Amino acid sequence: MKKIESTPNSPEIVLDEENNLLEMNGNSYLSNPIKFYQFLFDWASEPIGNPNRTFKISIKIDYCSSSSTQILNNLLKLIGQNLKYKIELVFFIDEEDKDDNLQKVNEICFNTSLEPVINYYNL
Repeated sequence: MKKIESTPNSPEIVLDEENNLLEMNGNSYLSNPIKFYQFLFDWASEPIGNPNRTFKISIKIDYCSSSSTQILNNLLKLIGQNLKYKIELVFFIDEEDKDDNLQKVNEICFNTSLEPVINYYNL
């Protein structure tokens, strides 16, 4: 398991391959998002997994810059291509900013072949 603690401008990331789970939680407005997310690109670059198992990706990002949005979109494309698991993609979004957050989810998921499940919460 690999865990990166959150900062005010970077999300907590938990990659738990043993339990088929990737979690992101927090803000993502980084000066160099590719550097921050590089270990996930490295992990997703090789075909891995068992097609009979489900891998869950859980994303709760409160604020996501446009550069982070593009990086996350590229990451999800790579995961969709190389992960041999069935992928369950779940977004948690603040209901108060529902329209803006749904637009951000659509941008992150654009052209990835992954269908997100949306869960709403209230702060």
